[in-house]
Amino acid sequence: MQIQTLVGGYLYTNCYMVWNEGSDTCVLVDPGFDAEKILEKVRAAGKKVEAIFLTHTHFDHVFGVKDIVDATGCKVYVCKEELGIEHHTKPREICATDFYGEADQVTAAGLTFRVVPADVPSFQINFRALDSLVTEKTQAIILNSPNNPSGVVYTVETLKKLARLLEEKVMEYGHPIYLVSDEPYRELTYGVEAPWIPSLYSDTV
Repeated sequence: MQIQTLVGGYLYTNCYMVWNEGSDTCVLVDPGFDAEKILEKVRAAGKKVEAIFLTHTHFDHVFGVKDIVDATGCKVYVCKEELGIEHHTKPREICATDFYGEADQVTAAGLTFRVVPADVPSFQINFRALDSLVTEKTQAIILNSPNNPSGVVYTVETLKKLARLLEEKVMEYGHPIYLVSDEPYRELTYGVEAPWIPSLYSDTV
């Protein structure tokens, strides 16, 4: 699996282009800025967009969706509950074709994405669920802290426990498991510590 981070827009939003070794298609995660700039990177990598995954529907994560869909005809996956939040982007601008929920599994561009349910009500990581979902085929885990839209910040204890779990899995399976850390809101926290995730787990992107 290959992951390329694309950064753009006046909020410096992270968009991820993800593809499997040998595949000519890719998945885009949160294309939140100018579509043509994103598509230029896709073409430069020799890929075609098969699907878009939206972690949530704030404007800075969906800005480029409609133009990319118009240009490629790709599918768009979003959590169905996001469409009912009135202050978010209008549904017609999201172009949703498919929906996912907690514990769901979605396959696109030769990759399988699994959703780890939150540990309610704390909204910290549900380690029992995560441990059962990480297998020898797992190549990366995507998380964001501070979390958007819940606003939850993963604690140092939570992140250290995550690092230990991944290190154990790496030893067991004999290959790296990357942690893709989407944390553009880390500098916008007030009265709470937002740990620097790369300092806790070396294979962080």
